[in-house]
Amino acid sequence: MRDRFRAIHPTAPGRRGGAAALFAIAASGVLAACSSLLTGPLDLEGGRSTEATFSSESLIPGAGFARPAQSAAPAVAYGGITFQASVLPVDTALDAGTMGLRIQVRARNPSAETVRLPVRGCTVWPEFYDNPDGTGTPVWVPQGQCAQEPYDVMLAPGEEKVFDFLAYDVMLASGLEDGRYYIVARFHHADTTLRLHAGSADVRLRLPNMAYHVRVDDREGGLWARVRVENRNPGPVRLEFGACAVGLELYQNADLTGDPIRLGADRVCPAYLAVRTLGAGAVLDAPEFEYRLSDRATRGVPRGAYHLAVRLELNARTYRFPMGTVRVGG
Repeated sequence: MRDRFRAIHPTAPGRRGGAAALFAIAASGVLAACSSLLTGPLDLEGGRSTEATFSSESLIPGAGFARPAQSAAPAVAYGGITFQASVLPVDTALDAGTMGLRIQVRARNPSAETVRLPVRGCTVWPEFYDNPDGTGTPVWVPQGQCAQEPYDVMLAPGEEKVFDFLAYDVMLASGLEDGRYYIVARFHHADTTLRLHAGSADVRLRLPNMAYHVRVDDREGGLWARVRVENRNPGPVRLEFGACAVGLELYQNADLTGDPIRLGADRVCPAYLAVRTLGAGAVLDAPEFEYRLSDRATRGVPRGAYHLAVRLELNARTYRFPMGTVRVGG
C-alpha cells in the first residue's frame, strides 16, 4: 500500500520570534543514546514561537475528482438480461470537499417478454485493483454489513434498471491512496455473483488550493500548536475532522521519516465528527485545530534534540508540517 502520510513544506518564509525566516534548525547532535527520562522542560529551540504557511498541492483541476480513465467493458448476458457496469465521478462544483465514485450496473431486458430478476441485498459491491485485468488480491474492498433482504425486480420488454454503489471521500480514504484504480463491480444475483469490469478512475482525495497556517508557541515548559485552514478555491469546500484533529510528533530525521514519538498519545478524544463548509477565501480557526501540551507528556522520552512535526487529520487524510526542533530534558 502506498504511503498515506505526507510532509508538506512551507511556501513562504515564516517567523521565529521575530526572525525573518523559518527553517528547521539542525539538531545539535544525534538523538541522545542514553535512556534517561525527562527531568526538565520541553523547549522550542531558537525562540519562543515558530510559524509558517504551507500550501497543498493542486491535485485536481476545478472540482474534478475521479475522472474515468478507461471505457467500461462490454455488457454481460445472464438469465435473459444484459448487465453493463461503469464508474462515474460524484462531485459538485460548489462543494469541492464532497467527492466520490458511483459504481453503477445497468440491467436491461432485451427480450419481448417480461423477465424476473432476483437479486440479493446490497446488490452492487466494488473491488479496487491496481491492474487492468482485475486479477489477484484487490487493493481494497469496502467493509460493512448488509441489512437489505433479497428482492425481485420485474423488467418489462426493453426496460432497464440501474443499481449502484456510492463511495464518498471519507469511505474511499479508509482504504485508498491517490492514484489510478481498476474497478470490478460484483453484482449479487440471487443465483450467482457476476463480476463485471466497470473501467477505471483516477482518485484524488486531497483538497487542492488550500493553505495551512501553522504556529507553535513555547509556553511554560510546554507547547501550544495551532493550525488555521484557508480556502483558496473559487468556491466553498467541505471539511470533516474529529475532536483531536491536531497533534504533535517528534522525529529523529529532519524529513520526518521513521517512526515518530507521538506526544500526548494517551489523551482522550471525544468520538464525534465535525463538518464545516468553508467559503472561498475564508479561514477556519476551530478549537479542534489547537493542542496544548505540557512537559509531562514527554515523560519517558530520552533527552535530546528532536525534529518537531504538527500533525493535522482532515478529511480522512493525515498531513505533517515540519516546525523546527525542540529539546527534551532542558
